[in-house]
Amino acid sequence: MGLLSRLHRDRRGVAMLELALALPLLLVLFIGGYDVVRLLVLNQKLDRLARAMADLATQGRSISTADLQQIYEVTDSVMWPFNFASSGRIVISGLKANGSNVKVTWQATGAGSFSAASRIGTQGGTAHLPSGFTLSGSETSVAAEAFFDFRPVFSSVPFIGVIVSPSLLYRTAFFPPRLAPLDSLG
Repeated sequence: MGLLSRLHRDRRGVAMLELALALPLLLVLFIGGYDVVRLLVLNQKLDRLARAMADLATQGRSISTADLQQIYEVTDSVMWPFNFASSGRIVISGLKANGSNVKVTWQATGAGSFSAASRIGTQGGTAHLPSGFTLSGSETSVAAEAFFDFRPVFSSVPFIGVIVSPSLLYRTAFFPPRLAPLDSLG
């Protein structure tokens, strides 16, 4: 009996060989899955944060910079366990319609040190609203924009960058003022 026929019939070590072949793929899927789940949870938290910021800003008869500073304090609890202080930014804007033209009447940024400019517009300028969202007559609204600079934990692992890559996440929320127009920042 030849050496080749004995090796062909010998089944010892087959499981070890299969594990050695499958383990790299399983590790890439596990590590990539971790960052995919982080990205999904972060998107949900960022959406919740934008809605919370707009909701809190519209609850009073007026809004001031001090009020906004208190509102920004919510970010840590909403965004936990993500580090919003170094990777995020909130922009809250007051919008007012003048006929069919919508202007940004006031704007404030805070709750993070990440550098991000409003995509809605600048104070005193024309507001760039998403399709389907309109203000007419002299209606007012408060817009909250939440930015987050997402960096995967395992971006340096080969093939993981293909699954999840670094990206700037962005969410907005629009709420009408409840008690007064809120067309200026006091």
